[in-house]
Amino acid sequence: MRIPHRVRHTHWVVQQWLLRLATRVHTLGPFRVGQGKPAVGVFPALRAESELVDLLHKVKYYCDPGTVKSVEIALDFEPSFDVSNPAQWPVPTYSSEITVDAVVSLKVTKACKGLWSALARFDVVFVWDWTFEEQPRRVAQASSKLLNVDRHRYASEAWSWSEFAASTSDDIDAQGLVLSSRERLADHLDALPSYDKAYVFGTGPSLDCAMDMDFSDGYRIVCNSIVENEALVRHIDPHVIVAGDAVYHYAPNVHATAFRRDLERVLPDSDMIFVTRDIYHALLKRHHPAVAEKTVVAESGVPGIHFNARERLVYHQWPMGNILNSLMLPIASSLADEIHLLGFDGRAPDDEYFWKTASKSSYDDLKPPMREAHPAFFATTDYERYAQAQSDTANTIMEAGEALGKRYLCLNQSYIPAFQSRMADNPVSARV
Repeated sequence: MRIPHRVRHTHWVVQQWLLRLATRVHTLGPFRVGQGKPAVGVFPALRAESELVDLLHKVKYYCDPGTVKSVEIALDFEPSFDVSNPAQWPVPTYSSEITVDAVVSLKVTKACKGLWSALARFDVVFVWDWTFEEQPRRVAQASSKLLNVDRHRYASEAWSWSEFAASTSDDIDAQGLVLSSRERLADHLDALPSYDKAYVFGTGPSLDCAMDMDFSDGYRIVCNSIVENEALVRHIDPHVIVAGDAVYHYAPNVHATAFRRDLERVLPDSDMIFVTRDIYHALLKRHHPAVAEKTVVAESGVPGIHFNARERLVYHQWPMGNILNSLMLPIASSLADEIHLLGFDGRAPDDEYFWKTASKSSYDDLKPPMREAHPAFFATTDYERYAQAQSDTANTIMEAGEALGKRYLCLNQSYIPAFQSRMADNPVSARV
């Protein structure tokens, strides 16, 4: 039956009114959703127990009951456990157990009233399946209240969760957090000897050669999963450790959990500080307060290349960002005029995923379950393009440093073009 144009037009007008009403209250900004605790809805109705288990685990981890009012879900099936009892929530096979003092209030219904109803009723709507066809997508995406957490189709779903945690954090004074971080970093650096050289460590196979080398004549900056290798950490004796990936370091999957566990083990009693992106501070504060006490946050959203980490630490957001270019090279270039790099072997033609890594410093056995936890991230990444972008961006940063009289030397053989032209004499290699 053909619907009269007048009826169709009236229906469209009502939809637009609902959308404006729904999106007027809150905007998912960098640190606050709005005043008060947001009520969260999940859309569409969950259809499988595996997705319910995944969602509940993430709600437990990312949603702080102190700052989130409630989460409402609709189920299209009968689960095998008591959803109303958090103690009975299963742990996904690719994740680790989470211990929290309290869990956000969960409401369970048997019917999902649709997207427009969800937009009108909730402050934020988690969309776990982005294939919905209820309304034209361009209209639905106009709502700032929709948060794409579809792990099967959206590569950045882990960033969505992390940004939500930051947006609902009780760190209301974001600028105060940044300023206190600046003071913490300045105090830390002022207490160190003054060096002319800085060492930057990646996690490529050549990192294994570090045990036979001495780095005591420079600032020492290491990244993320090196903390798995306690002997190597003691040998390098880092001044700064950095990490900034929502999948590898801040999600509840087994890989990221192992990293945070080891970071919590090596950081509190050491002389090093941890540097990360500002959006992750809320998660550290809630789940790893001892780490948060020694964390310096880098500001997001500041354009340009900055070599002034002593005054203002910036998280450089490149189109295909990685920790070398987002934090490590800019920090090293802020501290010294001669920068040596080790563990940046790059991506060989036969490498899978990003690139080969040092076996004792990368949680290799935990990567398969991490890929299961975030299928879209690993399935949609163009790894060759990513590796090329890493090289191109590193080259841009180093050229900016060289224009200021700085010198960059790669201590290992590398497939990274930007480092091949800046190779030290007799570079090491640990590739098999």
